[in-house]
Amino acid sequence: MEINFDLIGEKSTPNIDLIKNMISFSIPKSYLEFIENHGFGVVSENVEYLNIIAPDKNFFENNFKEDIDLWEWKDNSQKDKIHNSLLIAHTFDGQHVYCTESSFLILPRFETPIEFYTFNEVIEYYTKIYNMVNTIKYRSHKGY
Repeated sequence: MEINFDLIGEKSTPNIDLIKNMISFSIPKSYLEFIENHGFGVVSENVEYLNIIAPDKNFFENNFKEDIDLWEWKDNSQKDKIHNSLLIAHTFDGQHVYCTESSFLILPRFETPIEFYTFNEVIEYYTKIYNMVNTIKYRSHKGY
């Protein structure tokens, strides 16, 4: 299911080539299509729930490398994926969304990571858990 947004503000234009050159794996097509169509921005209803930001390759390593065991990883391969990932979004309540070589990992605050295989699944997940039923807005920004 694709979600239609009410776009607020002028759509940003992410530098796709720069994003592709940040990492050694192919960025999933679903994420690239999303940011090409919508740019960076915030998914909201009455609260700004999910902030889709300019990718950061070093965020996990710089902030959580020593604390990796705070999460309850499904297995070592999932745990290994996070070391070569891009932070691509965060939520108002402290969850982080990472793009890996084969999936998207959501890291809730020190709980079991949640894994999806398309970016649309990530968006759908957040619209469900935050119970967004009214008009969903997408407020564009430059990537912060």
